[in-house]
Amino acid sequence: MIVTVDVHLRDGKTQRACVSVVSQVAFEEAFNQPAVAALAARTPKIRDITWMCWHALYGDSEQPPYKEWLATVDHVEFIQAGDPVPLETSPATG
Repeated sequence: MIVTVDVHLRDGKTQRACVSVVSQVAFEEAFNQPAVAALAARTPKIRDITWMCWHALYGDSEQPPYKEWLATVDHVEFIQAGDPVPLETSPATG
């Protein structure tokens, strides 16, 4: 599952985070809980979502540190969640 999230910063800028399997595995390793459960929860924890967004944006460089980056975040907005459709697949008709 890939989740796309717009991260709205306090300075008015927006960062688009595509939370792919790499960030989801990093989350599972860091927090010892399934990323899919965190993403699909009826009421997801904002810490879980923002951590995966931060990792998607900065990867293993961990720069800036998560808590410093989090201090710049105003709010997050889910744009898309779901399984990617392979490019060679024709769209459904009918």
